[in-house]
Order: sequence, then structure tokens, then C-alpha cells
Amino acid sequence: MQEVALNQHQQYLEMAQTFRASGRLEEAATQLVLARVHAPENLECALCYADVLDSLNQREAALNELLLLWHSYSRDANLNYRLALLCASLHRVESAIWFYERTLEVNAIHQEALYEYSELLLRQGRDREALVILERLKLLDKDNTDVLVKIARAWKGMKDSAKAIEHLKLAYRMEPARLDLRIQLAEVYVEEGLYPQAVKLMLPLEEGDSVSSEKLALIVKCYIGMGQYDQAHQTLTRYEVLFPRDPEVFRIRAQMAIRLNQRDEAESALLKVLELQKTMQNVEALIHLYEEDSPEKLEQFLIEMLDRFPREPEICYQLALLYKSDSPAEAMDFIEKALGMNENQSRYYLLKGELLVKLNKYARAMEWFDSMRKRFVKENFEIQVEKLIEQDRRYKETIGLLNRAEEALESNSYKKALQCYREIVERIPDNPDWLEQLGNLYSFEVSYPEAMDCFARAREFCKPADKGRLLEKAFYLAYLHNDFERAHELATPLILEKEDEAQIHLQLIKVERHLLTERVFPTKYFQDRMASYQDKSGSGKGLAILLNGYSYLWLGSHLLDSTVWANSASQAFVRILEEPGFEKWYSLAFKGLYQAFLMDRNYERLLPVLEDWNRRSPDSVSRNLLILELKAQSRYREAVRYVSKFLEDFPEDLFLRFLLVELSYLEFDGASRSRQTKTLVARFQEKCQRVQDWSSYFDYAMALLLSTEDKPQEDTYQKILQSMKKSLRLSESTPAFQIMMLKVMEYGSKLNEQEQKLAYSKKRIFLEKELNHWPDSALLLLEYGKHLLNDKSDENLGCRYLLKALTLDPSQDEANVLLADVYFRQGHKKKAYHYYLKLTESALERSTWEKLVENMQRML
Repeated sequence: MQEVALNQHQQYLEMAQTFRASGRLEEAATQLVLARVHAPENLECALCYADVLDSLNQREAALNELLLLWHSYSRDANLNYRLALLCASLHRVESAIWFYERTLEVNAIHQEALYEYSELLLRQGRDREALVILERLKLLDKDNTDVLVKIARAWKGMKDSAKAIEHLKLAYRMEPARLDLRIQLAEVYVEEGLYPQAVKLMLPLEEGDSVSSEKLALIVKCYIGMGQYDQAHQTLTRYEVLFPRDPEVFRIRAQMAIRLNQRDEAESALLKVLELQKTMQNVEALIHLYEEDSPEKLEQFLIEMLDRFPREPEICYQLALLYKSDSPAEAMDFIEKALGMNENQSRYYLLKGELLVKLNKYARAMEWFDSMRKRFVKENFEIQVEKLIEQDRRYKETIGLLNRAEEALESNSYKKALQCYREIVERIPDNPDWLEQLGNLYSFEVSYPEAMDCFARAREFCKPADKGRLLEKAFYLAYLHNDFERAHELATPLILEKEDEAQIHLQLIKVERHLLTERVFPTKYFQDRMASYQDKSGSGKGLAILLNGYSYLWLGSHLLDSTVWANSASQAFVRILEEPGFEKWYSLAFKGLYQAFLMDRNYERLLPVLEDWNRRSPDSVSRNLLILELKAQSRYREAVRYVSKFLEDFPEDLFLRFLLVELSYLEFDGASRSRQTKTLVARFQEKCQRVQDWSSYFDYAMALLLSTEDKPQEDTYQKILQSMKKSLRLSESTPAFQIMMLKVMEYGSKLNEQEQKLAYSKKRIFLEKELNHWPDSALLLLEYGKHLLNDKSDENLGCRYLLKALTLDPSQDEANVLLADVYFRQGHKKKAYHYYLKLTESALERSTWEKLVENMQRML
């Protein structure tokens, strides 16, 4: 059977070759498909089939056919050669080069491969590589003049005209009758200004029927080059008679007219060239002529050419150049059009950058120059950019300010950065990026009106895609500073930009709640808002159900009976948690359910919710609340188990580590408490000696601190300090670690009366030092603000730092507590009430909630 199959494929192959010979390619392809079926691994069939597909202009299919067999015949020179040819025809240059190299590895003297490979390299401008291949080919076929001509091309490409002339002469001596060789040699002579040699080479062929346009063109160029204008004119006249439609005649006439400073005749000749050959090259020749003559003529010509060649970017570029000095805005329009048609010209990019500088759009200019550097990595624009900067003093000063601002930001000198950006914005008031950065710095410095003004101005000048981000910043900032009416105004356009973002909608309900307590709108407005949320929840969408639950929680708690709002809110959140497909909303639903039970004082249901929350959608909020609730219920053993489990996933969380030690002590009770405490401290000490890592030393320090907190001792204090220092050496300093160091300082301040007197100033100096390292740490800002509140004269400064902490991290509930207490104490009851109200919007631990309710009732 195998022999029959072999015979059949041979028959199909022979029939295909017959069809192919008679030009019946489709039928040949059909026979070859049948041959390939019977002998799929046969190389002869595959090569023949690929040839037919190539003839049918199906090169991609031909390439795929041969690639299927390459692994089986990877050492076949002919297969590699054919693959190289196909890749080259499909413009896959690197693949073609790879297959040519494989061909020559197998057969170093494959002349066809050497010839085609060298031609490919020459076309790619890789002349040096081509020369290596051509020298090998010359050794195999030293009498081949085509090889010598190719070698001359390579040398010419490498700017070595002497070597090019040498090889062309050698080829010419071998075949003196070849006109193309004479013309090529003469062209090199003309390029090198060797006009007499070129004329001598051409003139013997001037008589008879062998006259060609190329030869006549070269002879005229030689006469012009030698300054023999009469002879050039005579030859050019003959050229024109013999070849009246050849644009080269008029092109050379224009060159001669320019030499003789006959500008009108040059213009007439170049216009004739353009009439005969409507190409951009000929347009550019006229542009060059008009550039030297008359800007008015150039403008008129370019506008005419733009009508004739509306998709030609070079004309737009030339118009941009023309208008650059007197009308940069108009020039910008033209260069934008040019870039829209061709994005690969670096000079177009450079001109746009220059125009941006002229139009005082410095930020965009800098961004543009950066994009140029990334796009054209091989080109060095630094010199041109530096020249542009030097030409524009205002730009240079702005760049200097911007560099100083960036250095200030890198070194955490925010006040210095703010001053620099303020100057920058005064100079360039319409740059959205700089306005936004200034707004960020004002926000951090608690300069609310100035920050809001910057964000508003940035929105005027920004791209549409950036508007939502700027609205969001202003929206949250207005809420932070209790400007609820402004926040409400900003919410409408913001929700249009970000209608699917749950946090924006939830923040709006919070804003509406504060407006409700101030009675900014009639009560019916808020009732209608609740009804709207309820109607939308009927759609069955997770976000709509979630928002309905929170509207009952935050608005309903002011408008409805407690049973109604608490049950309705709980039902919405339970629906999210029970129906499939709402997993992305679990965390917010659990938070809402927890708050509903907390606000309704349904405390026995808090722990089951927290356990379920940590099981199905855990986060840091649920983790901390669960531990604190277990602690509130005196279920210390369970709390220790949870903390130990959490530490497996978050071993660097210092808050959890501290809680683990604290809860371990709380487990002890009765007469054995002292003995158990000593045993626990000894266990931590033994672990330090055995493991010697940062966490062991930290745990030991906290164990010592908590075990003797009621009766601090000097020697224990020193041990605590030493353990903390060792822990720090084995890890790295963080704001959280420095907060723990404050606990150690507080322990030390209890040692004697003198330390207690110095405690405030010592702690302040310590926090100020740490804030120099981490000025944007919300934790340290909170601690510093809290500490300043201990001195009545520093209360206002303390409030400022608490607002800074909230600006960086709005979830800092303790900051809201402290601000509310201070303002209540100062008599600012309205302010205090809003900060207390903000706290009720967070998932608080039970003891904090009860204290909050007590304070709010006292205030009311």
C-alpha cells in the first residue's frame, strides 16, 4: 500500500508540472494538494506547491506550507533559501535574513542565496554587512560585472566614492559596451565633481541611435558643473527635442538658471516640471526657490499646492514654518495637520515643541519634548531643546522654577514646593497640571479656599478625560471641610462622570445627611431622595440595592422610626449578601449591616456579622472590629486565636502584634496572674535569644511594657529601649514603628516627676523629627495633632494637623473624634456636631460608639 501511495503522489506531481508548464496554475495547485495528501513529508511536492502559490500571488500560504516542513528539513539549503525569498517578498526582513544565514550555514557557496541576500541588505541600507556577502560572492564569480556594481553600491552607501569608482571602472573594463555601467560611473564622477572624466566617459556614445536621456542629462550636468553654459544650453536644446516630455530636461534647465541667477526662468522651468510630473519632490524644489526669493510668493504657492495635494503633510509643515514667527497660533494649526498625516517625522515634532514655547504653553512643551525623546530614541534632541529654552527667557525661568519645585517635593519640603508652584501658576495661569498640583499642596496645608479655586481653574483648562478626577478631589475636599452645599453642587456633574462608582454615591448620601441636619432643603426633598433610592433598588442591581440600604441608614435614621429604618436597611444589606452575583458589594454590605445593628443598639448581633464578614470578605476594618468586639466581651482566648491567625497573613502589622501581647495578659486573672505574667515575659525573652529577629525583640519589648505599665521601673525601661533598638536594626523604620516608640516614651515619662514635666516637649520634638522624615504620614500627623491638643495654646495648631491627617486619609476616625471634642469644648457646637455625625458614618467599635452617642446627647 505504501508503494501505491508513493506512485500516486508522483503521478499527481508530474500532472501538476504539466499544467504549470502550460500556465494552468489553478489546476496545477489542485494536483499538488492531492500529491501533498499522499506524501505530506515530501519536500519536492512542498517546494513545487509553494512555487505555484507564489505565482498565484498567495505568498503567505506558500510560506506556511514550507514552514510546516522546516523542522524535518532544517538542514536543506534549498528549503531555507526559498523561505528567505518568501519572507523578503512579504517584507519580513529579519526573518529573511535569518533564513539566508541558515542557507549559508548549510551551503556557504550558494550563489543565488549570496546574490539575493546582498541585494536585501543593500536595500535596507546595511551596506557594510552587504559588502561582506558580496566579497564572498566575488571569490566565486570574479568575472560577474553585476557583483562588482553591487560592491560599488555598497562603498557608495558607506560614502567611499574612491572605492565605488574603482569597482565600477573594473566592471566597465570588463564590459565597455554596457551603457548602464558608463552611466553609473559617470554619476559617481558627477557627485564627486569630476566633470571632465564624466564627459569623456559619455561623449563617445553621443552619436547615432544610442543616445539616451540619462546620458544627455549627465552631459548637461557636467557642462554646467564646468561652467560651460553655451555647450550645456546646446546639449539641453537637443535633449528637449529628443525627449520633449521628460521632466528632467526642465529640471536641469532650472538648475542652470539658478546658477546664472535667472530666477524667473528657473521658476518657469520648475513649474513645467510640476506640470509634467505632479510629485511632492517637484513641489519641494519650487518651495526651496521661493524661500530664497519672496515669502509672499511662497505663501501663495503653498496654499495653491495644499488645494492640489490636501493629504500632503510636507506642505502643511512648510506653511507652519512660514507662519512660525508672525502667527504661531496659525502655524500650530498647520503643524497639527501635518502630524495628523505623518507621525514619523521628528522635525514636525520639534517644530510643534517650538510653537508651544512661543505660545507660552510651557507645561505642554515639556511633555511634548519628553514624548519626542521616547518616540525617537536614536535621535538626540537635547541641543535643539536647549536652544529653544535659551531663546525664551520666560520659558527658561519657568523651567527653573519647576525644577526647584520637583526637588522640593522629592525632599519633602512641601511649603517650598507650594511657593514655587504659586509662582509658576502666576506666570502660566492656564496649565491644568500645575493648577492641580498647587491645589494638592494647598489641600495639604489646609488652605481650603485656595485649593478649591485651583481645582476649579484646572477643570476649565483640562482635557475632558481628567475632569472627573478633578471634580472628585474638590468633592471630597468640600466634605472634609464641612462645606456640604458646595459638595452637593459638585456631586451632580461628578456622578455623570463616574456613575458606576459606589463610593461617590455613598459620599453623596453622607453629604445629604449633613444638609438634612442643617435643614438646607425642605424635609420633602430628602424624603423624595429616599423614595428615589428605593425605586431604583427595584431594578435588582447590586449598587442600587446597596444605596437604598445606606439611604435608610443615614437619611432614614433622621426621618423614620428606628424600627422602620433599621429593619429596611438590614434587609437591603442581607439581600446583597444572600443573592448570587453581588460578591463585589459584600464588604460594603457587611459594613452597612454592622452599622445598622450598632446604631440600633442591637449589640448581640454584632459578633456574628463580624465573623461572617471576616470569613466571606475580610479587610483591615473587619479584622480590627472583630478583635475589639471579642475584647469588649472579655473573650480573650478567642481574640488571641484570631490575632494569631491574622498575623500569619500580616506579620508586619505592629497594631496586631501589640494586641496579641495585650490580649495574652488580659487572659490572666486571679491569684496566679503575677506568676503567669512572669512566665509570659520569660517566654518572649527566650524566643528573642533563640530566634533573634525584629518581631521577637518587638514582642519582648511590648511584653515588658505591658507587664509593668502600672509600676514603671528604670531597669525595665532600659530593657524595653534596648529591645526596640535591636528590633529597628533588624528591620526598617516606619511611621507605625515610631508610633509604638511613643508608647515607650510615655512609659519613660512615668518614672519620676521630672520626666513627667518634660514629657510634652520631648514628645513634641520626637514627633517633629519623625515628621521631617515622613511629612505625608497620616499616622504621624494624627499623633502630632493629638499631642498638640494637650496644650491649650497649641489647640488650633493641633486641629490643623488633624485636618492634614484627614486630608491624606479620611478614614482616620480618631481625628474626627478629637476635632469634635475640641470644637465642643471651644463652644463651636455646630462644627462639633458635624464631626460627631461623620463618626456615625464609620464602622466603629462598640465602646467608641457608646461614648459618641453620649457626647451627642449631651450636646443636643
